[in-house]
Amino acid sequence: FENWYTTHQRPIIQSEYGADTISGFHADPPLMFSEEYQAAVLKEYHAVLDQKREEYVIGELIWNFADFMTEQGVTRVMGNKKGIFTRQRQPKAAAFLLKERYWKIANESISWMLPAPCSACLP
Repeated sequence: FENWYTTHQRPIIQSEYGADTISGFHADPPLMFSEEYQAAVLKEYHAVLDQKREEYVIGELIWNFADFMTEQGVTRVMGNKKGIFTRQRQPKAAAFLLKERYWKIANESISWMLPAPCSACLP
């Protein structure tokens, strides 16, 4: 980030960040591939993005909206599981984290407050 911004003096949008998770797998403390791990990884990214938003980061695009099938391999857990929703479009823990985050950012970014999120939007 620092080198890019220093060199080009252009705002930055961070894209494709996240972590694989197996829907329904929970662990405390967070273990790799648990829903808690995915949420913890996102929180770490968000801490940096929030700091840099004060300087030059103007957006973020999580990878990915929903899980999707890919070729099986040692780096894949039966497909690409970085989605905040399952392939059946059911929310994982990270979906709720991002819902709160984006409402907060939206309310900080505009002069009027958005209404409270619809409880029917996510179960």
